[in-house]
Amino acid sequence: MQISNNEWHGYMSSMCGKRITIKIIDRKDRVQEAARLLGQIGGQAGRGKKKVRGDSNYYQLLRMKGLEKRRNNKNNLKEK
Repeated sequence: MQISNNEWHGYMSSMCGKRITIKIIDRKDRVQEAARLLGQIGGQAGRGKKKVRGDSNYYQLLRMKGLEKRRNNKNNLKEK
């Protein structure tokens, strides 16, 4: 029996004759809605292409920038 647009309740009988209660709740829409709201809250400081963090390329470039910075700092210490 459908309770709401994303929730169903029902009963089944097991092989030994016991009654089993089944509750199915589809939370996909709720999770997407929560993620959308959290994204709006967290992303107010800046907008645009530089703010996008959804792809792995962003994190790869971030690691490379950090590595380059550490190498430069190490070279500067050796020169002194």
